[in-house]
Amino acid sequence: MAGQPSAQYTKKSLKAFDSHGPLELSQVDGSAIYGTPSRFWVAGRGTKGPIVVEFEAKPRQVQENTKMGPLFDIRQNGQGLLGSAWALVPLPPNDTAEYHFSLKWNLQHSPPGSKGVWTWGESPETVRVNGTTSTFLYTFWMVGPVSSYPGTSSSSAVKPLSPNFGMYWLQDPPFDVETTASFIDRFFNYSSEFWKDPGTQPYRVFIRHNDNVGSGGTALTRSFTFGWFNESSTTEEGLEFLLAHEITHNWPSISTGNDSAISRYAEGTAEYYSQRLLWRNGQISAEVYLQEMNKRIKTYYINPYVNISDKKAYDQSWVIPQAQTIPYGRGLIYLTNVDGEMRATSNGTESLDTITLSLIETCRSIPSRCSEAELRSLLNEYLGQAAVAEYEVVGTGKPLIKPSANSLGPCFEVVQTSTQPVVYQWKLKEGKDGSDRSCLIYASGV
Repeated sequence: MAGQPSAQYTKKSLKAFDSHGPLELSQVDGSAIYGTPSRFWVAGRGTKGPIVVEFEAKPRQVQENTKMGPLFDIRQNGQGLLGSAWALVPLPPNDTAEYHFSLKWNLQHSPPGSKGVWTWGESPETVRVNGTTSTFLYTFWMVGPVSSYPGTSSSSAVKPLSPNFGMYWLQDPPFDVETTASFIDRFFNYSSEFWKDPGTQPYRVFIRHNDNVGSGGTALTRSFTFGWFNESSTTEEGLEFLLAHEITHNWPSISTGNDSAISRYAEGTAEYYSQRLLWRNGQISAEVYLQEMNKRIKTYYINPYVNISDKKAYDQSWVIPQAQTIPYGRGLIYLTNVDGEMRATSNGTESLDTITLSLIETCRSIPSRCSEAELRSLLNEYLGQAAVAEYEVVGTGKPLIKPSANSLGPCFEVVQTSTQPVVYQWKLKEGKDGSDRSCLIYASGV
C-alpha cells in the first residue's frame, strides 16, 4: 500500500473454517477497488454457516535507513503494537455492501496495564460500528500499555474542548504531549465548527516512534498517526503545523473522479485551511501565517518537478519523493487564486469558503456527488466556464502557476523573489498591519 507492506499472509499464517470444518484456501494476487494491490483468498469448496478466519501478523522490522512512506504498516513500540486495520485485517472485497462490525480486544497475554484503542472506540467495551469495509479498514489501532490525553488519572487542569478528541502513544515522545494535544484540541474544536461537523464521532491521534529516519503523518477516517524519529528531528512548531494539516484531511475531500485531481484537492485544502484556520483562531500570528505560506510555495517553486502534470506527480508519488509534494504546493496556490477571484467578483461577499463548504455539505447529504465533477460545477456556478478551463490548465503543470495579486487577501501583495528558478512570494503591503482584523478573510456568518 503506497510502498508500505501489509501483513502479507501465507497459508501458514491465515486459516479459515466453516460449519463443516477447515477450508482449503488458494491465494490470488491482484487489485481490489481503486486499484489497491491485494491478496484474495478463495475457498476450495462451497461454504456453510458462519466463516471464522484466524490470522497471525508480526510487526514490520525496519532499519534506520528504511525508506519512509505512509504510516500504514504494523510496528512495535515498546511493549505494544500499532498500525492500520488496512495492513492487518482481511475482509471481503465488496466495498459497497453494508456490514455490522464489532471489535473486542483479548488482552489476557498482554503486558500489565494494557488496553486496546481503535479509531471507533477503546477497550474494555466491545466496539460496534456499521458501514462498508472501508469504514473498518481505513482506521488506526494501538494495543499495549497505552498512555493517553486526556489521561484517565491525570491531575492536569487542562480539559479537552472536544469530548471526542484523544491522543495516544506507547513511547514517551521528546515533546510536551499535553501542550501539543491542547493546541491540536483547540484547532480541532474550531475546525469542527467551521466545517459544521456533526460532532457525534470520535477523533483519535496516534503517536508512533520511528526506528527509521523520518517523521510525517498519515490520515485515515476520523484519525491519523504521526511519527517521530529522534529529539533533534522534532520541533514543537513544526509538529503543530503537521498535525493541523493532517486533522484538516478529516473534512474537505472528494471521493470520485481522477485520482490526481482528488489528491490535489485533498492536499491543497489541507495546506490552505490548516494555515488559514490557525490564523483565524488566533493560534498563529499574521507574521507566522505569512512565513508559513511563503515557505510552502517556495518549496513548490524550487521543486525540480514543478512543471510535471498532476497525473505524472500522482503516478510517481511513492517513487520520486519530490513528485509526492507537487499537489500540496500547486493545490495551495490554486486555491488562494480561487479565493481571490471569488472575493473580487462578489465584492467580498463570497470566498473560497463558499465553494468548499457547499461541497462538503453535498458530500454529507449525497455521497454519490462527492466528486471532481461537483467541484467543477461549483467553479462554473460561481466563476464561469473560464474557471473550469483554468482548473484544467493548472493540472498540466504548464505554464507555471503564479499567485494572483489579491490571492492572500487585501493586506498582501505578490512579488517575484527569484528568477532561477522562478519563485513568487507574498509580502505585507506597505503601511498595512497584518494583525488587523480587516486582513483576515472569514466565511459568511463565521
